Amino acid sequence: MQTVSSSHLQIPAVRWDNSVYSWLEWSSRRKLLICTLAMVLPMAARLILLPRIPIPKPFVSDEFAYLLTAETFASGRLTNPPHPMWQHFETLHQLMQPTYASKYPPGQALSLAIGIKFFGHPWFGVWLVYGLFGACLCWMLLNWVPPVYALLGTVITLIRISILGYWMNSYWGGALAACAGCLLLGTLPRMARGPLRSKDAALAALAVALLANTRPYEGLVLAAGAAIVLVFWRSARRYTLASLLAWRSAVPFLLVLAAVALLDGYYNFRVTGDPLQLPYQVYFKQYQIAPPWILLPEREPPVFRHADLENTWKEQAWEYRENKTHLRQNIQVTYSIFKFFCPTLYFFPVVVGLFVSRSPRLWAATGIYGLTWAALLLEGNKAPHYIAASAALLPLIVVYGFRCLRAIGGVYGPLLVLTLFGLIVLEGRASEHGYSFETRGRDAVSNRMAVLDKLKNEPGAQLILVRYSPDHVDKSDGCVYNAADIDASRVVWALDMGSAKNQELVNYYQGSRKIWLYQPDKDPSELVPYTENP
Repeated sequence: MQTVSSSHLQIPAVRWDNSVYSWLEWSSRRKLLICTLAMVLPMAARLILLPRIPIPKPFVSDEFAYLLTAETFASGRLTNPPHPMWQHFETLHQLMQPTYASKYPPGQALSLAIGIKFFGHPWFGVWLVYGLFGACLCWMLLNWVPPVYALLGTVITLIRISILGYWMNSYWGGALAACAGCLLLGTLPRMARGPLRSKDAALAALAVALLANTRPYEGLVLAAGAAIVLVFWRSARRYTLASLLAWRSAVPFLLVLAAVALLDGYYNFRVTGDPLQLPYQVYFKQYQIAPPWILLPEREPPVFRHADLENTWKEQAWEYRENKTHLRQNIQVTYSIFKFFCPTLYFFPVVVGLFVSRSPRLWAATGIYGLTWAALLLEGNKAPHYIAASAALLPLIVVYGFRCLRAIGGVYGPLLVLTLFGLIVLEGRASEHGYSFETRGRDAVSNRMAVLDKLKNEPGAQLILVRYSPDHVDKSDGCVYNAADIDASRVVWALDMGSAKNQELVNYYQGSRKIWLYQPDKDPSELVPYTENP
């Protein structure tokens, strides 16, 4: 550590900041402790806030899809048989044929299933994974920068992507993919600096497998960028490419990937009937119009049985066309997502680091990060958790800027670093830029929950037929979401399909349920006994 002259120590701010910085350096050397604290403290803080901010209710269609798979897993099944009246239950992101399942990869749902199985509620899976994200982030940064900067980087990230944001307060995902990205990036310097170790190769393979089951596309881009950097670094250290294929690294890497690939293939087989066909692909063929990437052409709309599904997917196709034909708008949307991770004050240390530092690690991290954002530009629709796998790279770049400030500031370096760190912390958590829970979403939760609350006082099982207006578009205000075992549910939500079709559903339940008609698009929404006849 640089010696501070007695004249400089006469300045209280310099003396205090050097003392604090020295204490941070000393305490951060306890690597296991700071990783544990990065996990435990956010989890404990969120539990303390539960009386004021209770366990969240799902309202986004994606959340219900994940919860469907989570409940299925917790029940000991990989999927569910198609319901005989499945056309009444069609909804966003959920397959009805050939089986009843979510279209999404199983990673996020598996974490929710752990919450159900061991804690009695899926949100505790979210809570646990967010804590793991803090620990994985800290571990990753420790492999790239000195401990004090790993500590600072962890704190500013957990302030920005806070326990009050949607990664902790929804079932949409984000933290699990971020964990996987941290594990992969954390192994990168370890594999670059010497002989490859089996445990690092196995951990990297586990991270890649987890990315494939959470954010496959963005995870593949991150893994490709990491692989390029690894080859370049090892070549610079005069390691041959063949060293990456040595049995000590190749065998554990391939064994882990092969095991996960077999499990994924079996899961696909149970859901779609084909081990090589993803549920996402089947759902796309049945319902969607716009492809995931703007480089691919739009397809002809399928035949829809419900106007709300048709309107919603046509709306999504319109957004795809806007991002495809208007580059400026696409960049603006992508930048708004970037601001979710990047407060304004991040720009100063980033610029300082990129202009001052000559560290190959900084430029490698910046290159990988830029690659992942370029990949996001190609997506027709996007949200912050899409890019979660690379969430750890931005704080890494920021703390490299801190290191440069510490070096060029001399004895005032700690003052500069801690002042900027404090300002970033005070800037607060992410404003979420449109990705917070919108008012209409909260209203939809209130409306749907109000219906369920009303039916609590009704004896026996209930069937709710939902009649949307002809121009209804599901903007997180849909109602028809059901449990994994539909017929075992006390309340079943179904789509109104006209008197004749509705009568088929009524006959199916043979008077075992009281039937209601719910019209959410009326103002106010209306729940009345269903009395129509064919």
